[in-house]
Amino acid sequence: MNASNTHDRSQPQATERLVAALRSALKDNERLKEDNRRLTGAAAEPIAIVGIGCRLPGGVASP
Repeated sequence: MNASNTHDRSQPQATERLVAALRSALKDNERLKEDNRRLTGAAAEPIAIVGIGCRLPGGVASP
């Protein structure tokens, strides 16, 4: 696409579609950035071990 196409008055619908597509892409980009921040933060959160199991050989029921 050459730069003069964006200012061509004979194609206002094409220009409107281009502007709409660019706006949509910017919104998607912002949404993806926010998703990335949220997921990155969740991945950095510490992990807690809340319970463990104890299995010993020979039929022992407790440690």
